[in-house]
Amino acid sequence: MENRRNFYKKEGYILAVSLCVGFLGVILISMFFEREQRLQREIAGEILRFHVLANSDSKEDQEEKLKVRDAVVRKLQPLLEKSSSREETEKILLQQMDMIEETAGTVVNPKKVKVSLTKDWFPEKTYGDCTFPSGEYRALRIEIGEARGHNWWCVLYPGLCFTDTVHGVVTEEGKEKLEGLLEEEAYDFILHPHKIKVIFRWF
Repeated sequence: MENRRNFYKKEGYILAVSLCVGFLGVILISMFFEREQRLQREIAGEILRFHVLANSDSKEDQEEKLKVRDAVVRKLQPLLEKSSSREETEKILLQQMDMIEETAGTVVNPKKVKVSLTKDWFPEKTYGDCTFPSGEYRALRIEIGEARGHNWWCVLYPGLCFTDTVHGVVTEEGKEKLEGLLEEEAYDFILHPHKIKVIFRWF
């Protein structure tokens, strides 16, 4: 009888510990995701993305997408290089929407081009060694044709698009721009987005 009592006591202790550990795990995971969402909103509030969607995944359409990217980036660089905020960048873009559409229309049939300044949901995306968390971001969006092909994107403000569009990396100059724009915690999160997740492997 005594052994049975000890067995049930031990089982009860293990169950209680397991419940506490599980509850702690839920709290930690919830705290992590709340932090991730908070930092995403902070990052999204400071940057503007550039999003080009190809008509399809055919080789021709994908090449066309990159030509549109190059043509538009060349036109925008001198207009945006002195912009000091996302809001100022958006104001300039709104004034230049016709020019952007016309520039894209020199590469593809103008009737196939749709240009807009939107707020879109983006999945987590890595740009060089910088990772931008999933969430809603403001973006200059160019849709070509049916816009069903793989897309290309970069950060238009601050001007990371103007440093290395071909290899899709963030230069040291680009990192300095991000570091100067964001709070330390948000900047560190872009460089090391998953370093805290190892805590939760036990749960």
